Amino acid sequence: MAVNMILLPSIFSFFFFLFFFFFFFLSLTSQDEQSDNHNLLILELRDSKLKISRLESVLEERIQNLNAKTLSLKEHGKSLEDMANKSTYLQSALFDLKVHGLWAVSRKNNFDLHVLELKAQDAEDRLEAVTS
Repeated sequence: MAVNMILLPSIFSFFFFLFFFFFFFLSLTSQDEQSDNHNLLILELRDSKLKISRLESVLEERIQNLNAKTLSLKEHGKSLEDMANKSTYLQSALFDLKVHGLWAVSRKNNFDLHVLELKAQDAEDRLEAVTS
């Protein structure tokens, strides 16, 4: 057992150094992994920034398209309103023309009726003159 007691410090020293080198190697590996993870995170962050930039660009383009379409719809709405007003005006003008035409026909009919009444009266007067 005496030999074992003498070897005990050297065994502990061996295990201590083995333990120390193991953790040292583990910490180096861990630092490399952390560095790799850090680099990966930086790359992912850059990729995310690029994607966000692209999405913002697409969003801005779509907003511009939407604004252009909205403006176009407003212009079409105004054009439709103008056409409706013009249609109303034309219908009113057509109605006025029909009324004027009917008034002209009515005046002509009244004139013709008056002429016929005068002729009838003249014929009655001649008939009375002939019969008396």
